[in-house]
Amino acid sequence: MIRPLLEYCRSSADRFPCLWMTVALLNAGLLPMLWPEAPASLCFLAVLPLTLPAWALLGSARCLRVWILPSALLALSFLLHGFGESALPDRPVGAEVRAVMKDPSLCAGTPDWIPSAPNNALAEVEAFRFTSADSWKDVRGERVFVRFSPQSGLTPGYGDELLLRGALEPVRNSECPGAFDFAAYAAGKGVGRIFTVRDGELLRRGDSFLRRLCNLRGRILEALGRDLDADSRAIASALLFGMKQGIDSEIRSDFLRSGTIHVLCVSGLHIGLFASVLLLILRPLPFAVRWFVVPLPVLLYALSTGMQGPAFRAFVMFAVWALLKAFHYRTDPLNTIALAAVLLIVWNPLAPRELGFQYSFLCVFFLLLCREFLQGIQRASFSVWKYRFAEPGSLRRWAGGVLIFSFGASVAAYLASFGVSMLHQGLFSPYAVPAYLLMSPAAWICFAVFVCGLLVGWIPGALEVCGVVMAPLLSLMRYISAFFAEEGAYYTAPAPWWCVGAFLLLLALLFGCRKRRWIIAAAVLLALCFAGLLLIPRFRSPELLIRHGGGVRPMLVFAHPGLGRALVFNVPDYEGARDAAAWLRAEGVGAVEELFCDSARRESCGGAASFLKMIRVRNLTFASPVRVNALSARKARKTAAEQGLPAEDHPVLPVGIRKSGTETQYTLPHPWNGLVLRFRKTRGGEELELSRAGGKAESFFLPLERDFRWREIPLGKR
Repeated sequence: MIRPLLEYCRSSADRFPCLWMTVALLNAGLLPMLWPEAPASLCFLAVLPLTLPAWALLGSARCLRVWILPSALLALSFLLHGFGESALPDRPVGAEVRAVMKDPSLCAGTPDWIPSAPNNALAEVEAFRFTSADSWKDVRGERVFVRFSPQSGLTPGYGDELLLRGALEPVRNSECPGAFDFAAYAAGKGVGRIFTVRDGELLRRGDSFLRRLCNLRGRILEALGRDLDADSRAIASALLFGMKQGIDSEIRSDFLRSGTIHVLCVSGLHIGLFASVLLLILRPLPFAVRWFVVPLPVLLYALSTGMQGPAFRAFVMFAVWALLKAFHYRTDPLNTIALAAVLLIVWNPLAPRELGFQYSFLCVFFLLLCREFLQGIQRASFSVWKYRFAEPGSLRRWAGGVLIFSFGASVAAYLASFGVSMLHQGLFSPYAVPAYLLMSPAAWICFAVFVCGLLVGWIPGALEVCGVVMAPLLSLMRYISAFFAEEGAYYTAPAPWWCVGAFLLLLALLFGCRKRRWIIAAAVLLALCFAGLLLIPRFRSPELLIRHGGGVRPMLVFAHPGLGRALVFNVPDYEGARDAAAWLRAEGVGAVEELFCDSARRESCGGAASFLKMIRVRNLTFASPVRVNALSARKARKTAAEQGLPAEDHPVLPVGIRKSGTETQYTLPHPWNGLVLRFRKTRGGEELELSRAGGKAESFFLPLERDFRWREIPLGKR
């Protein structure tokens, strides 16, 4: 029993050394990723429980090569990055900084129809001071997110050195339950601070090779988008170069809800299409020369997209594969993708925390794992022909193989991404596979036209012609995403990690098994797990979320996951809208029955227009008529009219509202079973009295604070 296990582990370590290295790196980095403040001695001890069995299974030489050495490299990488240590203030302050922009999405104003910087532009701070009268403090290498306001008038590019004045604050998550874990996202980028720019000036233009490459990218996009409409330009910039700052929230939401958002992120699909077109064009060259030449332009293209995680992984896989093809060697793709994971983790130890890293490697892993499974389906689908007089032609076999592998690979990638979506977002897109299959040909043709345009770009007007050719294809992609987003996509509560882990293990068992009974058992258990991930959250009890503080009216969010219904009272600002939408999605509610504002003043509806764009709302109502000078209310009604929603002056739902002096009472309808809320203003804040029909009243005190606070209250069983 033990001897076959030892032989299997050692043979797999010889065949897939990079896969074992990846497991070793994940083992060594798990505790520092989950607990960045953990002492070094504890991190060292946390590595031992799996290191000792690995030593026994692999032997000393293999364990040293594929386990201990990668773990030591990861520890060195953590030490060099210095995670958790910052010389910048850990409180919100006004400051001046000298920063070098390091975000590859920066376009320096070319083309002019794309914002020069994304919402959170990556930069490295060289020096910092509180006021212009202070001396500069050297903080070289500190990474921050820079947020440029339109009033700053700055159009930064990659490598620019800027003097910026504004507000510096630490990265913090919202206290709202279910809000996006922005701190974890920033930590994965090595960022611990946010700098909001008030004004600034350019000190030095970047002149590196990457800056010149970004400038060339801007000129290419400017020529391609000259004759395109605004939406097509935005989709083209994201599709070809991964620059998504030009895409508005509605288009982004459609691609997300239709399950095709990865088309707008430069990944293996884009690198593979770019390389395929080049290989087809270079086909007249000798075999070895062709495979030697192609990696260089592919590298330049990957660099122009910012060399993000998916692009880097795809380039490493393609470069290794191309060089081995040139030398007539073969390698296992699983080992190649593991090599890319090793390089990414050693370069950035917190990379496994990033959502894109998990999506990318899990999808590719299951695509490779399902290859033999799909080959078996292909053989079985044509086995009936041996009992007939006429064999199927080669064209029919080729078409059947393409259909089986296209659909099967899409389903495999979808199931892998479904697990990650359930863990982080709770988003279920039932039509993601057909939407992707319909959109893929348009994306392929766009890339073929794009690469051909690059090759003949020296001809005046060639890129403009390519943009005209791509226009109907980009519009088709926009229509497909909007159609399938409208057809059906809903949120459910995020699943626990152990449930998602069980789902992925069953999926691996389904694709990896060779015995029919194990395949059937894995398929049945996988279907039950799939249904459980979607349906179990529907049995959660109703809840009330209250946002108070800041001296404004309370924001109330009622969620009923079992019925998929919600009711929202007052949205005072953008942050409240963002957090409420995130909480509702985490509760499994993808639509709001009614957004009700008890007045037309900004403190009641300042974030209503933003909320309407973040989540589906069926009715917008105001308790009183909207006057001409109520700018926030009029903006919200304009947004509602653009979405085709009724905007009534009186509630659609029979919500009882009664005000008397310092007390406001709300009586709610079904499905909240006559719930009554009474808010009383006191000297120290607000007091909330919650009473249920036929039940005892409960009182909660909401202190009056400058900062907003969230409070979640369960409303009992249905």
